[in-house]
Amino acid sequence: MRRGMSRREFVGGAAGLALADGEQERQELFHPSARWIWDGGVDRPVDAYRLFRQTFHLKDPPERARLRITADAEYRLFVNGAYAGRGPAPNPPAHVSVDELDVARHLRRGENVLAVVVYHLGIPSFPRVLGRAGLLAQLDLPGQRIVTDSAWRWRDAWWEPTGERFSPFREFTEHLDGRREPVGWSAPGFNDNSWKLAVELGPARTFPWLKPEMRDIPLPGHSPVGPTGLLFTCSASAAIPPKQEAARELARMPGPPLEPSRVRNPNGLADTGGGSVEVDARGAAVVFALDFGREVSGFPEILADAERDGVVIDVGFGEGLQDGRHVTVLRQNNPDCDRFTLRSGSQALRVFHHRAFRYMVVAVRGGRVRLQAPRVIESTYPVRMAGRFACSDPRLDRIWEVGRHTMRMCMDQGFMDCPWRERGQYIGDGLAEGPVALYAFGDTQLMRRFLRQAALCQPPDGLLEPAYPSDWTLWHGRRGPWRIPGYGALWVVMVENYYRSTGDRELVQELTGTMDRLMRWFERHEGPDGLLREVPEWNFIDWAQMHPQSAMACLNLQHLMALKARTELSASQAGLSGARTTRIERFEKAFEAAHWEESRGLFRDAPNVYTVHTNALALLALVRDRDRAARIVSGLSAPDLLRPESPYFDGFVLRALCRHGRHDQALGMVRQKWGRMLDSGATTFWESYGGQWSLCHAWSCEPTAMLSRDILGLEYDAPARTVRFAPNPAGLDWARGAALFPAGEVSAGWRAVDGLDATLSAPPGIRVLLDLPAPPGAVLRVDGRRRQSRQENGRLLAVIRGGQHHIEVAPGG
Repeated sequence: MRRGMSRREFVGGAAGLALADGEQERQELFHPSARWIWDGGVDRPVDAYRLFRQTFHLKDPPERARLRITADAEYRLFVNGAYAGRGPAPNPPAHVSVDELDVARHLRRGENVLAVVVYHLGIPSFPRVLGRAGLLAQLDLPGQRIVTDSAWRWRDAWWEPTGERFSPFREFTEHLDGRREPVGWSAPGFNDNSWKLAVELGPARTFPWLKPEMRDIPLPGHSPVGPTGLLFTCSASAAIPPKQEAARELARMPGPPLEPSRVRNPNGLADTGGGSVEVDARGAAVVFALDFGREVSGFPEILADAERDGVVIDVGFGEGLQDGRHVTVLRQNNPDCDRFTLRSGSQALRVFHHRAFRYMVVAVRGGRVRLQAPRVIESTYPVRMAGRFACSDPRLDRIWEVGRHTMRMCMDQGFMDCPWRERGQYIGDGLAEGPVALYAFGDTQLMRRFLRQAALCQPPDGLLEPAYPSDWTLWHGRRGPWRIPGYGALWVVMVENYYRSTGDRELVQELTGTMDRLMRWFERHEGPDGLLREVPEWNFIDWAQMHPQSAMACLNLQHLMALKARTELSASQAGLSGARTTRIERFEKAFEAAHWEESRGLFRDAPNVYTVHTNALALLALVRDRDRAARIVSGLSAPDLLRPESPYFDGFVLRALCRHGRHDQALGMVRQKWGRMLDSGATTFWESYGGQWSLCHAWSCEPTAMLSRDILGLEYDAPARTVRFAPNPAGLDWARGAALFPAGEVSAGWRAVDGLDATLSAPPGIRVLLDLPAPPGAVLRVDGRRRQSRQENGRLLAVIRGGQHHIEVAPGG
C-alpha cells in the first residue's frame, strides 16, 4: 500500500473495512505459492498497460487445465498466442472477482506460454472501483502448477498515453503504436530475456484483495461484426493532427471529395468477406465512414498491411449522425476516437476497452496500406434468445425486439446504464433491466449479481450509492452530495421482485442486513407522522424540472414501496402472506392527509402543484380503490400536470396503467413515445426522448417486459410455483410468445375474436392461474371441457395444472 493511503480510501466501502477487521475465512481459491505481481512501481499507475508472460513445458497436453486468474483492474489473456478470455467482472477490491477457464484446448506438447495484458486506470471511474494494480493467476496441470510469482517477466505494452479521457466517467482514449508491439510476444518461441522480472506483492489475500470470490456469472461472449454499408468517402489534410484534436476533425467529416485513384473499389471497405482494399494516403488523408446497421458494443479492430512504419489511422465512433451526415464523434463533448500507428507489414490492432457505436469514421494518413474492412469484436454477456413476442401490430413487435437488443447491449460483466458513456450499473435502471433480462433471455443471474453487489458496496451510513461497484463518491468528491435516496428505496423493491421471480431465499437472507441498514437510514429522516422530511443528497426522480416538494412527494411514495416490499419479504421468509404493519398504515394515512386533493381527484405535491410522477407512483404504492384509481388515471391528461421527460419514469407510468387495467392507454403510450424513436431510425432505445444523450440506454427497455407480462399475459410466482396467464388484448387481434422462467419455458398464444381462444404450455407440476378477460356470463372451457371458474371485475378466474392446454372463453348461453 502506498505510504499515506488510508485503508478506507484503498478498499472503498463498509464491506472492505469490515473484512480488514477479520471476516471468517472461506475455502482458499489459490495455492499459497500464488502471488499477486506487478512491475515494482507505484500502486496506482495512471492509464497503465503492462504485458506479463511465463513459459512452461509439457510432455503431453492434458485433457483439462484449470486456470484461475484475476487482475486489478482488467486483463486480456492469451495462451500460446490464442486469445482465451478477458475479465475480471467488476467488484470492490476487497471482493475481487476470480475467473476460472479450462485452457486445455490451447496447450501443446513442448513449450507453452501464458501471456496477459493488464490495464490499470489509476483514477476514480464509474465502471470499476479504484484498487491497486496487480495480476494473480494459477494454472493447475497434472504434476505441476504454474502460478504468478517473481519468475514471470513483464514490460510496458504498446499503448501510448493520450492524456484524454474517453468520457469523464471512463478510461482514456487509446493510441496503439504497432511499432512498439513485441511481435509474437504471446506465443511460444519469443525471447523475453530483455524483459524485467515481476515484483511480488503478496499472496492471494494481500490487501486490498482480502476476500477473492469466484465469478458468479458466465464469461462474456465474443463474435466479429462487420459494417453493413459505406456512408461516404472524402479527403482531408495530410497533416497528422495532435491526438486530442483528432476527434474534432473526424466529427467535421465529410470533407472534400476523394480522388478515385486513392481508393480503388471503395465499397470493399465495407466488405466483410475477407477481401482487402488498397488505400493510398500519401499527400492527403483518405477518410471513409461506415454504417454497422445497428448499435454494436465491443472492441474495434484494424487489420492492415502497411508499406512502411508510421502510417496513422484515426478511428472515431458515434451512435448517431448529426444533420444526417456527420458521425457524432464528439457527442456531449466526449472524444470518442482512438488512434492506430502502424508498423510496416501485416498486423491486427484491437483496442482494449469497449466502444459502443453504430457509425465509424476512419482517417488514414502517411502512406499506402492494404486494409480489410474494419470490424468490431462484439463482446457482451452471453444470452439465449429465449423470449418471444409477436402480435397483430408490427409496430409493437419491432418495439419488443429493439428493447431486447438495447438490453443485450447493456449487459456485459454486469448491468450497465449504457454501453457508451459510463457503463455504470445504476440502481434505477435495474427496474427495467431485471424484468427485461428475464422476459427476453430467461436470465436471472445478472440480476442476482446486481442485487448482491449492493451488500458488498454499502457505505457505513447505510444509504446505497446510486451506481455500484463504482467510485461514485470518490469521483464526485466535494461536488456532492450526489447519492439518490429513491434509488435505495427502489433497490428493496427489486429484491422483492427478484424473489417473486426466482424463489431465491438464500439471497434474501444474505441481503437482510443490507436492507435493514438502508431502511434505518430512511428512518433517521422521518418526521413525527412517519413521512420523510428534509432528506439530504440528490433527490432525482426524472429529468423533468420538478418542484422540490414534488420530488419529496415522489420519494415518500418510493419509500412506501420499499416498506411494503421489506414487509412482504419478511412475511415470505416466515411463511406468511398478505402482511401489513401499523407503520405502513400510519404512513399511508399521513400521505393521503398531506397530498390528496378530493376536488381534483388527484394527489398534489404542493398547493396548486400536480405531477404525473406523484400520481403514477401513488397508483403503484398506495391506491387500491378502483373508483379512486379511475379518477387518477382520468386526471393524468390534465394540462397543468408536469409530465415525465424520460423513458425511465414513463416505465413507472406504464406499470401503473397496467396495474389498474388501462392496458389500452399503456399501449397507446408505447406506440407514441417509443414508436417515435423507431420513426427516427433508432436501433436501440434512448436515454431521453430528444436523443441528445445516450442512444442505447437500459432504463428505456420497459415495453419489452410489459408486452410479454401484461399484454401476452405471462407471469411467474416462484415461491408459489404458480404461472399466471392473464392476457389483455387491449385492441389487439392476437398475440403469441414465450418466456423462460426458472421453472422452465412457458409459451402462450391467443386470439381475441368473439371471446378468447388461447393455447398455453407450462411445465408439468406447475400450478397455473387463469385470469382471462370475459363478459358477464361467459363460459370457460379447457381442452374442450367446461371448467368451473369465478367471475370478478370482468375477468374469469380458474386454476389448472401445467401442461399443454387449449383454453376458450365464450359468451354464455
